[in-house]
Amino acid sequence: MDIPTHTAPDHMDAQEAADVTKVMNVLLKRDYLLETEVDVVMDVPDVWDALTSDEQAAWTTYKSDLKAIDIGCSGWPSSITWPTKPE
Repeated sequence: MDIPTHTAPDHMDAQEAADVTKVMNVLLKRDYLLETEVDVVMDVPDVWDALTSDEQAAWTTYKSDLKAIDIGCSGWPSSITWPTKPE
């Protein structure tokens, strides 16, 4: 599955459309990673329970770091530092 992307409405001028698209694509990527990488580990008891406490802490930090990517965060929206997925 590909990361979803946003296309701005036609009624926006080019700069406004580019700005809105950039913001929406960051938020869509964040939500996609939470759903496809974090939820499949943290929300499945058999998977979560099989992890060590250090691995669970790494996943908890990863989820928190992803959720911190929001409007106004450091680097918003052009230079986001994406957290590294735990192994």
